[in-house]
Amino acid sequence: MGALLALIGGLLVVGIGVFVLSLVTIIGNPRIVVSQKPIDVFLFAPLGQALVITCFAGIVATPIWLFFYLPCHLLIPRRSVLWRPRVCIPLGAVAGAVAFWVGLTVLSLGRNLNSGPWILNEAILAACVGACTCLVGSIIAKGSREKEKRTLVAGSEQP
Repeated sequence: MGALLALIGGLLVVGIGVFVLSLVTIIGNPRIVVSQKPIDVFLFAPLGQALVITCFAGIVATPIWLFFYLPCHLLIPRRSVLWRPRVCIPLGAVAGAVAFWVGLTVLSLGRNLNSGPWILNEAILAACVGACTCLVGSIIAKGSREKEKRTLVAGSEQP
């Protein structure tokens, strides 16, 4: 359950990031059609974009989560140094960016999709998802360690 929460935490970052970027784009663009209602332009367009991009990110992130993060979450002991935020977050960012590049290379089948101007932004977003997923995982591991300590202390106090 904790690993699933970590995936949801990473995808939440995607949704919030896309919503904010969409809102900033709309505010910074003076050519918005005046005939549209302001509520439609400033609320529903960014929410729609965030929902669509988050769904696509979920489709891409779920296999990575299933084959990489879930085994790590289940097999690495909670007391390991790998769950410390200073170690886990950078590793998650690197893993997210690498997974993005590998996935793009496999999906492009040798075509030159890797040279688009959008590629750097997507790689940064993938790194942010990996970092935030590991941040949530680190928080969950810390909670698990503290719960284990409380259980050991409570168990040692009883005769």
